[in-house]
Amino acid sequence: MCSEQIALIRFLLLGVVTAFGCWVTTVVSGQTRSVHVEIVVGSDEMPGVEHDIMQNLERAGLDHLKFTRRAELPRPKAEEIVAGPVVTIRLTAVVQGKHIFFPNAKIAKSDVAGISAYVQKLRDDGVTVALAEKKAFGLTSEQLVALNEELSRPYPQATQNVSTQEVIRTIQAALTTKLSFADDPPDAEILATPIADELQNLAMGTVLAASLRPLGLVLVPQREQGRGVELRIKSSKEAKEFWPVGWPHEGKLSEVAPSIFDKLDINIQNYRLADALPALQRRIGIPMIIDHNSLAEKRIDLTAVEVTYERKKSPHFVTLEKLLLQAKPPLRAEIRVDEGGRPFIWIY
Repeated sequence: MCSEQIALIRFLLLGVVTAFGCWVTTVVSGQTRSVHVEIVVGSDEMPGVEHDIMQNLERAGLDHLKFTRRAELPRPKAEEIVAGPVVTIRLTAVVQGKHIFFPNAKIAKSDVAGISAYVQKLRDDGVTVALAEKKAFGLTSEQLVALNEELSRPYPQATQNVSTQEVIRTIQAALTTKLSFADDPPDAEILATPIADELQNLAMGTVLAASLRPLGLVLVPQREQGRGVELRIKSSKEAKEFWPVGWPHEGKLSEVAPSIFDKLDINIQNYRLADALPALQRRIGIPMIIDHNSLAEKRIDLTAVEVTYERKKSPHFVTLEKLLLQAKPPLRAEIRVDEGGRPFIWIY
């Protein structure tokens, strides 16, 4: 997932949701939807155009159809009317030239298959989902916000030296959103790989994404027409976009992670970086997640990197950066936040 996509999702998750203009909708799970269409024809259209359109639309699966002629064409619109177990979707569509303009769709008058697919999408998903602008993963703004909220729940157990399979099972049991492998799960030996970092109390979305990454796996939200949002675990090679390990922080670092500015006298002499990082993490009080994929690409073994750093009243984050720079090639650190806004340090 590129930085622009991450920024877009983060923008939506901060509570900015696109308004739907003229769409008036009510979505009630489990109800039956019928589709009623009013086709508005301009008063200057040739006589008989209604008959030609009628023949095509009768094959498109509409529940009710009527025509009106108007001198001034209205804007296409859609609304849902709930009456007990039945939801009636009322559409106003406009004929112009060779096309019918539905809400969010321009379809040729002769395209029966296209009109049928449009109607079926409304019947399966309702107006809100079917006509809403789709963002990342093909989800609506509301779906992304709802998914982020569920994935923001803290992971309650220790993760260090726990198998990835156990973490997946724990999160599966905690989520209402279905979580499964897209294809056959990897070999049991791969899923038995112990997690190297301690991620307890970070959001489940970040914990899951961070746990899968070293195995070459990623978390991908998706939704099929007429169904709810699901989470699928896929090979990173097969995924064009995927749920990231944390998000760019918003606001001042002094407010997001104030402890990184705390100062301490430092005197580290020929210390293994693998040991220095946990010691510093305990001082900072913020979880550290190491991008083990990046370390593998750089061929860096933290147990083989010796670091030395001495300074009076060194800010914690400065100390961290000075230690990481002694790896060859150098490592970097940045502050990210999980789905619940909790900070962590990403080392890569």
